[in-house]
Amino acid sequence: MIAPLNATVCLRGDIQRHQQDYASVLTDSTTSIEYMPTYGALANRGLLYASANQFPQALDDLNQVMTFDGSSPALLIYRGAIKSALEVPLAAAR
Repeated sequence: MIAPLNATVCLRGDIQRHQQDYASVLTDSTTSIEYMPTYGALANRGLLYASANQFPQALDDLNQVMTFDGSSPALLIYRGAIKSALEVPLAAAR
């Protein structure tokens, strides 16, 4: 029963992000990740951390997202911008 619950919590996090209810996004995304880390929950939380200038946490989540699908152009761009904000040297960014 965890998978449907996890999907519901992740979807609710998407809706909350669009409504700019960021505290709820963080809570729901973290709850979802605790049960089962998924692309959507990690991406939601990573983007939330990035928007709050919490770049190390954002990078951690987006690095985990890349294990699900390393070909998302949008997430690659976000990850690159976060690395730039953290001033990660180019050689270490790979």
